Amino acid sequence: MKTISFRNFSVIIVLLVIISTMSCTKTVELGSPVDNNSNFTTQSTRFNSAIWGGGPYYDNTIPTVDSIRNSNFTTAILWSIHVNANGDLSYNNTTIVQNGQYIGNSNFINIGGQLLQAPTTINRVEMSIGSGGVKDFTNIVNLVQQQGVTSTSILYKNFSALLKATNVTIVDFDNEDYFHEDTPVISFAQMLSAVGYQHLTISPFFKDQLWIDLYNELMKTNHGFMDGVYFQVYGGGMPNVVQDFVHDFTTIPIWPGLWCKGDSSSLTCNTPIEMIAQFTKYKDVGAQGGFIYLLDDILKYEFQTHYSIKDYAGAVNKAFN
Repeated sequence: MKTISFRNFSVIIVLLVIISTMSCTKTVELGSPVDNNSNFTTQSTRFNSAIWGGGPYYDNTIPTVDSIRNSNFTTAILWSIHVNANGDLSYNNTTIVQNGQYIGNSNFINIGGQLLQAPTTINRVEMSIGSGGVKDFTNIVNLVQQQGVTSTSILYKNFSALLKATNVTIVDFDNEDYFHEDTPVISFAQMLSAVGYQHLTISPFFKDQLWIDLYNELMKTNHGFMDGVYFQVYGGGMPNVVQDFVHDFTTIPIWPGLWCKGDSSSLTCNTPIEMIAQFTKYKDVGAQGGFIYLLDDILKYEFQTHYSIKDYAGAVNKAFN
């Protein structure tokens, strides 16, 4: 066996340290990994570092899951479930639940368990319902009024099948189409609790009385079920004010979100460095964490922007830790 002199060995060590430091500079600057052993579900000041993502979870499941488990985000939000007029459930443009049966991609089965499997920085997985430009909550309200929310209703059957297939136990309401009578929306939320979902979050596009009524009623009937508020401060949500949400949702944490940098026409998007300053301001007025929109865009524009998933996670973690 060829030996190495102590002097040469020392030179090698110095070189390795320099190379290691250079390769890690970008990520370390934006924030260190979070403690995945922290208790996420017991108190209203808990930290949350979340990323919203759509198609990659369904169309490219395995590499996407591996990236998110190693991302330094704490929460993965799968977006979005659409509710058709007949009660069928689609994940984006693909029908995955019909007549109480899961009929979707096999890779999507146990997606919640896949994301939570150690080693992972993820300690929370959510399935978001709704988005802009659709009639999901209008359809939900119509179905609640027509069939109710008992175990015989199509909504109960289909969301039960979705829960069983995906093992995602937390739902999010991204209602952007219905802001009228709040009773059917409250009934739908209570039904999801009865189905077996553990928690509910809401994602107001703007602050509406419906959200406050939903929060107040669930605090009485299903205390602890609603446990967080996401809201966007980009695009049409830029007028949203963190302090308003902190004031109205006093017992649950508030998590504002920013849009990742994409093409040059995305005027309300931010780089990770810019996000640190923004999120720090939100922390100073009561926010307990934040989210990044959108995983799909990060992956699409990474070669153009040179910002990775970890860079965006670092922005949130550095601002709030």
